[in-house]
Amino acid sequence: RKIDEGGFSMPELHLTCPVCQTHVDKDYPTHLNSKTQAPLVRDLFEGQLFRFECPTCGAERQLTFQFLFHNPQAAYMIFLLPHYLEEKDRLEDDLEQILAGLNFSLDHYQLRLVTTVPELLEKIQILESGHDDRIIEAVKILTDGLFATEKPDTPVKARYYYPSKGAERILYVTDQDQILVDLHQKLIDFVKGKYRKILEEDLRGDFHYIGYRWALDLLEGKKPESQLASDNEK
Repeated sequence: RKIDEGGFSMPELHLTCPVCQTHVDKDYPTHLNSKTQAPLVRDLFEGQLFRFECPTCGAERQLTFQFLFHNPQAAYMIFLLPHYLEEKDRLEDDLEQILAGLNFSLDHYQLRLVTTVPELLEKIQILESGHDDRIIEAVKILTDGLFATEKPDTPVKARYYYPSKGAERILYVTDQDQILVDLHQKLIDFVKGKYRKILEEDLRGDFHYIGYRWALDLLEGKKPESQLASDNEK
């Protein structure tokens, strides 16, 4: 199947209710073009796109499946691969099949991999805000000190870039709470200046997984391994 820049299909997924074990066949969009499918973008951010409700028992859950988000106007794609870090070799075959179905060049595209729906939503918001996600990932770690001041001895489960009401913040998720900490421009400027040479590397045209480990390597003075996921010919 060839994929063009206009839109994507909605293949049927074969699901099993985790409560009553009813088998359900339902159409879910596994590819989304933000230019031509704007209503689905709204459904994505409202939690409806991955929502499953069993027609037999009414049980509800949020699904996670392979999903490609494509913004042709901003020239980026984000591919959700839930088990990528555990099954990299096998899942890269799936990625290659999707790329083989494209009928346009990705040489000028920012291409990213994520493994969870919250990461997908965050990555979209980072790129839509015009930020370099490598910088934001580093700033999130640097912001840990501010969080620790407010909540010492509180383990952090996750951190997310979180723009809201005209302000940019970092959302910290703990076992008990969710806490917002301001995103400071001075930290962005610090990362831009100190790691300028690494950040000048052009990653366009290949899929990369840019996350906590990449940023930690950067801040520790190591060469970050972005876990290159494809080797497209330039």
